[in-house]
Amino acid sequence: MKNKVELSILIPAYNDTKSLLRALDSLKSQTIAKQLVVLISDDCSPTPIDFKKLNIFKDYFYKFITKRQENNLGVLTNKAWLFNQVDTRFFNFLEHDDVLIRKDFYEDALKKLIENENLISYFGNSITVRSKDNPRLIVDKNDPKYNLMLKFNSPHIKGLKSDGSMSGKDFIDNIINQYTDFNTAWSAIIFNTKAIRKIGGFGSNYALSWFEAKSLNVYREEDFLASLFLLCFQGDVQLEEDPSVIRCIEPTSFSESSIHPIRKMRQDGEIYALFKLVFIAEKLYKSKTADKIIKLIYEKCSKLSLNEESKASKLFFRTYFPINKELQMIAIDTLKSSRSLKSPFEKFYKIKGILRYYRNVFREKLFFKFK
Repeated sequence: MKNKVELSILIPAYNDTKSLLRALDSLKSQTIAKQLVVLISDDCSPTPIDFKKLNIFKDYFYKFITKRQENNLGVLTNKAWLFNQVDTRFFNFLEHDDVLIRKDFYEDALKKLIENENLISYFGNSITVRSKDNPRLIVDKNDPKYNLMLKFNSPHIKGLKSDGSMSGKDFIDNIINQYTDFNTAWSAIIFNTKAIRKIGGFGSNYALSWFEAKSLNVYREEDFLASLFLLCFQGDVQLEEDPSVIRCIEPTSFSESSIHPIRKMRQDGEIYALFKLVFIAEKLYKSKTADKIIKLIYEKCSKLSLNEESKASKLFFRTYFPINKELQMIAIDTLKSSRSLKSPFEKFYKIKGILRYYRNVFREKLFFKFK
């Protein structure tokens, strides 16, 4: 692996040069920085990323490429554009507001991936930090707020092998049933490029299209979880015990923002994304193991509330209904379970959410007007 360029670092950036500079500063300290291809895509930010300030980093890497998109592609499509530029064996999405804290993270991950050809992904560990509460990003294991996303030694995690890897089936079982102990930041995951191309590329037809998301009134941001699920049909996943990434939650992050359009939406898009994923997986993979994985994904869907139904949602479920008769019965039971989770006060919650959203927008405008 010495001096060989095997890894591309893809950075989807938006509206925050300061955080991006912080991320790049951590990236340049990686032990194999000189063997990294770094590609940054500014998704037509309202406040454009200042590429001139980024130029101080261009000599730290094998390649350092920046691109400003002419139109706002959206979170998923911007990542898909970045993936289409990859020509290395592996790639990683480094979120522009995250920080690498282990200097040999990429070197260790590549060593594992290259030694074990059955690995389709490296699932690194991470810590969640709210920058508002901890602006210096100081990490202390003894701090009660120390939030390790992947509890590597948790007794609830199943199927962990002695080398820290697990089968794709066990990985999906854990991510579905042990979510509080089994999670990480996207910046901590390294993907096998060839394995992603086998499923049609990143953000391919297995993900919700822009039109589908619009008609179903759901947000697409986390849709690319489907890519990780589909990879698990192909091989094993390597897990990491110690954290390599700080997942920084900024006040501007959509999960924190009170004026993000998602605040008006009562339906989580995950149930649609996973239902479509199963339809694609059924066509791509024919084996007993694949059938077990598909059933696990339906199990996950059955635990997701179907809060809103319309002509568009009914058409969607008909379109992506499984072909196999046994799976058809499971799909019917899955939807029945999801419908039963809908609250009788759903209309009230929806109106309340919409009113709260516009109240927050009004407050934000007043704040900037009198600032």
